[in-house]
Amino acid sequence: MNALTSNRRRFALIIVAVLVAAIIISRVLIATAPKAQRKPGERQARLVEVATMQPVDQRVSISAYGQVEASQRINLSAQVAGRVLSLSPRFVPGQRVRAGEVLLQIDPADYQVALDSAKAALASAQAALAQERGSQAVAKGDFEALKLEVDDAERALMLREPQLRAAEASLRSAEAAVAQAELNLQRCTLRAPMDALVLSRSVGVGAQVSGANMALAELAAAEPFWVTLLLPVDDLRWVQLPQGDVEGSTVELRDVSQPQAPAWPGRVIQLLDAVEEQGRRARVLVEVNPDSAAGGAPLLLGSYVQATIRGRELQQVYRLDPAWLDGNRVWSVRDGRLQGVSVEVLHRSEAAALVRAEFQPGEKVVSSLLTAAVDGMRVRSADDPPPEAMQGAQRGAPEAAQ
Repeated sequence: MNALTSNRRRFALIIVAVLVAAIIISRVLIATAPKAQRKPGERQARLVEVATMQPVDQRVSISAYGQVEASQRINLSAQVAGRVLSLSPRFVPGQRVRAGEVLLQIDPADYQVALDSAKAALASAQAALAQERGSQAVAKGDFEALKLEVDDAERALMLREPQLRAAEASLRSAEAAVAQAELNLQRCTLRAPMDALVLSRSVGVGAQVSGANMALAELAAAEPFWVTLLLPVDDLRWVQLPQGDVEGSTVELRDVSQPQAPAWPGRVIQLLDAVEEQGRRARVLVEVNPDSAAGGAPLLLGSYVQATIRGRELQQVYRLDPAWLDGNRVWSVRDGRLQGVSVEVLHRSEAAALVRAEFQPGEKVVSSLLTAAVDGMRVRSADDPPPEAMQGAQRGAPEAAQ
């Protein structure tokens, strides 16, 4: 019994000794284990797109919109009354007619009769004048034979001078009547007053024309056409207005409904003297030949067009995308870090901004979307090597040295 108890105590002491040894060894291992050094995290450089700045001489381009209208628009009427005998086959809406081209013929019968009557009256007046001149010659011979002493008034009566003047006046009146009758007969033929487009026609064969108060058709000048453009008043400083021998700025016009069609070249001819009432914008008048497009397509009246005015040329400026601007500055990349550069915006449109700035030669400007940008922020472009390659190069340098 004593032996069994002695064995149990010995076994318990061994277990306790093993546990104490294990605790001591684990504490020694923990105390002597190497400690990891915490390194501060490095912020990664943001990837951006950049564009290299180069100064250029650039013309200001101003975009505007307007509607095509005719430079002249008239209501055509006849100067004589009568029945319409015939119409030209080209006298229809949409057709183009030439100046002097016959459009309409009015019945000339009444006017031919009037001309014949006027010519007969003229012949009678000529005969009356000849007869009166003969009578005056006889009276003059009698007066000289009698050798009468009379005053000037009596002498004029005796020589039939008033009768001669009356006969001469009757002749001039008859000649004027013939000229008027011939003119009325010519006016029976209605001709186009200019190269024109027929916009509408309100008369047909057999219709009775009442004269100048009756509109027969509406015509528009075939060329040039006009376009009134609305511009911000501040943009007028870039537009060249015609002055003396200097022509106005050139303009490129495109039909909004046909964006792929060739453009029509035009030119600024006038600054209208009143601003638009609603938008308070200036109005510029542009002249354009409707057949001047490279492809030959005609410009139609009433078309809504987009105009690009080629304004004055700016020297040594920088052309930027408007999206690159952050207020009145852009972000430049210098030594891998952002730096804001102030710019003077001279002109800004949807397509480009023309600015002046103190850029260094070959300056790179951020051209991609950049949020929460601050001076000194680390960035890199796609042309720069990635951070892993740079770190590998840095590790490889000491190994190569060893």
